[in-house]
Amino acid sequence: MKGRRGRRSGRRRNRRPRRSSRIRVRRAAYPSSTVVQTSTDSTQIQGPTVDPSKCVGCGICAENCPTGAIRVVDGTAQIDPSKCRHCGICVRVCPQNAIS
Repeated sequence: MKGRRGRRSGRRRNRRPRRSSRIRVRRAAYPSSTVVQTSTDSTQIQGPTVDPSKCVGCGICAENCPTGAIRVVDGTAQIDPSKCRHCGICVRVCPQNAIS
């Protein structure tokens, strides 16, 4: 088997692609020219709102809010927009459908 080590046959073995070619493939899959629209204007991002005529003040939304953004004041739920993360849990758990 002497001499086989240094010889190159015309066949190419199944090898993993070099790291640099894998990176190029990933870059091709996610082009840098992709536009991501962001906004810091709070008027465009509307969080959940409470309809006071439907809210009975049960507090289920406040109990389930993971950030503590909801509290019941005078029998109506109030949402603190600075704490709200727009997860939608309050909308799903409200039995009166007062939060939209």
